[in-house]
Amino acid sequence: MMNNKVLDTVGNHTINKFKLITTYTRDWAYKLLNYSECDGIIFIDCMCNSGKYINKDTGELIDGTAILVAIELLHAAKKYPNKTVQLFFNDYNEDRIYFLRNQLSAIVLNAPKNYKIHLSSLDSSFFLKRFTNNGIKNSNTLLIYDPYNVNIDWKALDLFINTWGEVIINHMVSDIIRNRSQILKKDVIERYENSYLTEFDNLVNIPKGEFQVKIETIIKRISKKNAFISTVPFYIKTNIQIYNLIHISHSSKGFILFKKIAWKLGGGQSAIKEKGKVANLKLLLDEEDNFDCENNYTMEDMMNHVIMVFADKGNVHINEIYEYLDNHPIFVADGFKKDIKIYLKKVYDCRIINDVVIFNGVK
Repeated sequence: MMNNKVLDTVGNHTINKFKLITTYTRDWAYKLLNYSECDGIIFIDCMCNSGKYINKDTGELIDGTAILVAIELLHAAKKYPNKTVQLFFNDYNEDRIYFLRNQLSAIVLNAPKNYKIHLSSLDSSFFLKRFTNNGIKNSNTLLIYDPYNVNIDWKALDLFINTWGEVIINHMVSDIIRNRSQILKKDVIERYENSYLTEFDNLVNIPKGEFQVKIETIIKRISKKNAFISTVPFYIKTNIQIYNLIHISHSSKGFILFKKIAWKLGGGQSAIKEKGKVANLKLLLDEEDNFDCENNYTMEDMMNHVIMVFADKGNVHINEIYEYLDNHPIFVADGFKKDIKIYLKKVYDCRIINDVVIFNGVK
């Protein structure tokens, strides 16, 4: 019999989140472990749940991030026996950790010596504050921070944002949108104020997109190094945006990789959709400020923007376009270079000779 205390029911948007995190973690791990300078990697999920979930549509039991990542990183540890691979899974619910421990037992039993899993059931903030620079300075870290609704502890995140590691934050923007017009308890108001570092009265009437801007502004303010920030919105069946995954990296390579995987999982779009097509945005993308990271963009949007930026330049080497898109906050060329060339030739009638794009006459 399934234990409802530890097994949550999830929809496709959450299942797609599992896929994005797992795929990115796998590619992140292999990219780093291949560097001779890297001694090892540390994966941390401070709100990991039980590792198993019930699919809302089918009723079947499915693997969540903890188990999927544990399997992927086990393969990585076997391929790189001289590098350490450590996984830290934490959840405040002891029953969930007990359940997860049983699910991981077969993996741990057959694991090589360089592969370690650490389990704990602590408050997430206390759990993260136990880490120190000395404990993670020789390894690259990837922290998954998935607080219940909007409850972000920036002091706990400070160390991880300011090490040579990466952080993925689940920003449940729908939580405050749903609740801000209600009479809320003091502790709920404090939770929102601590997350957005703004008095609640100033959060009541601001547009939805401003909440994401506030989060990114806080990240940039507390980061002591240049932070590359990308955001992937997730939609439910009615195409209502429910949350964002915010990826923070100090490496442009991580930034590009996360966008590439998200666009691939989105089927050539910047959002992770559950069903159907999110409306294509016909925007005048003439300034960076016009990009709303919570909206969905398609290949058509990306290529319209390329034409707007480059058409007046006449002849441009294709690599200049690729570099521009890879450094863009939303768009990405990596993984889509063939598609970009097809769009330029067939949709915009550009000629490409020796990788030089000829825009003459393109509007």
